[in-house]
Amino acid sequence: MGAGQGIRARDVGERDRLTCSWQAFSRLSKTTGKTGASVASFQDLATDNPNIREQYDEWRGLRSQNGEDPTDYRAFRQHVIDVGASDTGEREIDHFVGGDFKAAHPERYAAA
Repeated sequence: MGAGQGIRARDVGERDRLTCSWQAFSRLSKTTGKTGASVASFQDLATDNPNIREQYDEWRGLRSQNGEDPTDYRAFRQHVIDVGASDTGEREIDHFVGGDFKAAHPERYAAA
């Protein structure tokens, strides 16, 4: 892959994109009893976007190289949406950052 090229999700039509979003919504509802109550993992998200981990790794590397915050979940979520992949959701992905980072930033990761 050449410099500046991002990993893109497969091209899907709007109907397919809505189907993937609905499947993710349904899966969350069934496992938690309410939407948004649990934190999705990369493995969960890979069902709808098999390239999610590669997209994350590449995105983090580029953010670091550009002097940008590689721990900014909102920016990653927008990146995934921009490349045409399924929305990762409002809540940060489980293991988006490591435990050491969370411990070093209690203001950002206070216990609920």
